Amino acid sequence: MEVIELLNVTFGDIKRSDLTKSIAMVVISPFEIHGEFLPLGQDVLWARVQQELLTELLLPVGYKIYKYPEIVLGTNVLHGNYGFEIGVLSLRKILINTIKTLHFLGFRKVIICNGQGGPLHSVAIYSAQQYAQKIGVQCFSTLQVSIKRGLQDNWKLKGIDLRQDLHAGLIEVSIALARYPELVNSAYIKYKFSEINPSLLTKILVMLAVPIIQPIFQRLGFGFAKESWIVLLNWYLEGQRPDYIGYPDLADKQTGELLLQNLKSCFQEDIVAKLV
Repeated sequence: MEVIELLNVTFGDIKRSDLTKSIAMVVISPFEIHGEFLPLGQDVLWARVQQELLTELLLPVGYKIYKYPEIVLGTNVLHGNYGFEIGVLSLRKILINTIKTLHFLGFRKVIICNGQGGPLHSVAIYSAQQYAQKIGVQCFSTLQVSIKRGLQDNWKLKGIDLRQDLHAGLIEVSIALARYPELVNSAYIKYKFSEINPSLLTKILVMLAVPIIQPIFQRLGFGFAKESWIVLLNWYLEGQRPDYIGYPDLADKQTGELLLQNLKSCFQEDIVAKLV
């Protein structure tokens, strides 16, 4: 089978195609600071890697892949006033309109590839998936698989808790070293997580927010709902530092390969095996 850029085909090409075993893939991620060591397009590059992993799994079983034009937008972007950040409702609308377009063209299977893990960004994707279900489109999100399974199964790695490694840390830098090392400026990877310490007031405010955010995590299917205070606290800290939150100094290529191998297995179980 083959991989086709939707930008390059005509409406007639689509109308004359049998889309029964065709999947539309949508990459949607923002342009964002990732320390002084990862590219500004890290989230987009990470989403592309997910798209590649899925393509490697889907082509051998007879699926044709149609790549939708990349959407370089998102919400929960660090210091978003400098770049491509939009509100959660606007992001939801863009995703729903994208799904509507693909449905009109005849696609009934869509995979959203995303490299941004912010809470509102996640909510927008989940809402778009719910809409897709209503109109008869089977819609998967790599975000849910990568957070719920690909990372949850490896919470403890190198002796650290990956729920505290949310942005330009061990996970993202290791994956970058495994897939696009030429874009990583290793000379600047010297920061340690212990440099960031929240105030007592911050901890109290986060704990007060847990009853509100926990049900949302549960609906999204994220396995860390019970420990949502950890994730909330680190999302807050992420906003205080415009570059990273986590353990970038512990990253290496071997860890990246391990994470990708595990994630590919999760994609097989949670997406490919469920396609109907």
